[in-house]
Amino acid sequence: MKAIKLDPVSYPEAYFNMALLSAQGRRFPPAVRYMKQYLLLVPDAKDARSAQDKIYEWGISDKGINRDTSPFIPEKDIIIDFGV
Repeated sequence: MKAIKLDPVSYPEAYFNMALLSAQGRRFPPAVRYMKQYLLLVPDAKDARSAQDKIYEWGISDKGINRDTSPFIPEKDIIIDFGV
């Protein structure tokens, strides 16, 4: 989380990891937002298709269809101290 706060665009993998951690905790709306942010930063990532599939999967897991249109606010969703 500190990496994201210091520079929200230089470490896209942080968003990917935050998405996976959020989904693991069954927090699907923030997981979707984190993964969307990851894809915005690296749309041509090797795992872009897999990331998009996760967004669909988590959207279905959360109330049938992902209707989350709230802005991406990392501090609001989850705080993880990576010890950086």
